[in-house]
Amino acid sequence: MNRSRYLPGSPRFAFHLAVFLISSIFGFAAESTNSPAVIQGRALAEELIGRRPAEETQIYGALKMRNPGGKLTEVPIRYSIKLDPNGWRDIYETQPVGELPAQRLIVRHAEGQPNEYTVESSKTNSQNRASQTQAIPFAKSDFWITDLGLEFLHWPDQRLLKREMRRGRACAVLESINSAHDSGVYSRVLSWVDNETGGLVRAEAYDSNNKLLKEFSPRHFKKVEGHWQIKEIEIRNDQTDSRSHLEFNYETR
Repeated sequence: MNRSRYLPGSPRFAFHLAVFLISSIFGFAAESTNSPAVIQGRALAEELIGRRPAEETQIYGALKMRNPGGKLTEVPIRYSIKLDPNGWRDIYETQPVGELPAQRLIVRHAEGQPNEYTVESSKTNSQNRASQTQAIPFAKSDFWITDLGLEFLHWPDQRLLKREMRRGRACAVLESINSAHDSGVYSRVLSWVDNETGGLVRAEAYDSNNKLLKEFSPRHFKKVEGHWQIKEIEIRNDQTDSRSHLEFNYETR
C-alpha cells in the first residue's frame, strides 16, 4: 500500500483538517518542549507534511455542499498535483455554478518553508495571496483554504497524546496547538493518524473557546492501479450543521 496516497490535502492522502487550543488558557501546565510527547508529535507532523508526491496527476470530481437550511449545491472540480524542484503544488479548480464564480486555489509546498496560498476568482478577475491564518472558505464550502493545505500540521506546537483504535484502525492521536491563534480560526486540532498507512482517519477542529467547530473524515476508498485512493472527504461544521463533500472520479483522469 502506498502511504503517500493517503495524505490529506489531495486525494492520495486522507485530506486535509483541524483542531486546537492553548492549554495555558485553561490553566494546564505547559508541557516541556523536550518531553517524549512533544518530540514524537513534532516528528509525526514533520513526517506527514514532508511526503512529496511520487508523480503529477489530475483528477476530476465534485464539491457538494449542504447549507444549514438543507439546500444542496454541487460544483464540478478539478484537482491537480504539479511537482516542483523542491516541493509541489496542490491545485483546486471549480467551474461557475449559479452565483458561484469559478475559483482556483494553489497551495505551494516547499521543503523547510511555510505553505503559500494563492486564490483566483473569475468574478473579480483577480489573484490574491492569502495568509496561513485566514479562515477563507474555498468556493463557499466548509473547507477553508488552510484545511486543504493541512496548515495545522505546520504549527510549531505538536504533541502525541496517545495511541488508540479508531474506525477499526490502530492510530496515533496527534494534538496540533495554534499558540498564536486569532479570533475566528482554529485553536487546536486533534488528528487520528493510521499507524500503517500514515493516513488521516479523523480530525476534529476546535474554536478559540475550545468548542468543537469542525469534524473531518475520509470516506469510500477504492483501489486504483494497485494503490488505495480516497474517493470522498467529508467536513462538517458542528456549530452550523452545514457540511461539504469532496468527491473524486478516478475513471475520468
